[in-house]
Amino acid sequence: MTRKLLVSFLFICFILGLSQAQTRKWTRMETMPREAAARNHPATFTLDGKGYVATGNTIINSEFFNDVWRYDPGLNQWEQLDTFPGIPRGYAYGVAHEGKAY
Repeated sequence: MTRKLLVSFLFICFILGLSQAQTRKWTRMETMPREAAARNHPATFTLDGKGYVATGNTIINSEFFNDVWRYDPGLNQWEQLDTFPGIPRGYAYGVAHEGKAY
């Protein structure tokens, strides 16, 4: 019985997903600036409806970054912010909680 309920539930989710997928459309947004995009392992998070990308490193770990970028979907634009005050780094994590970014 449980297996039949699970299969039924998944089937309904699949059908609903298909019907909604037909009404959704992709919209091309502003491309991330080249100097911001050429990095691996940045810290990323969202805060107040905006996306942030900070720090990171090159693909071969030869250079680490301390720059910070913000994307505003309302304005559809990227903005470079003040640099991260700590040492440049990669493999970092970013998180926002109760209106603050960490």
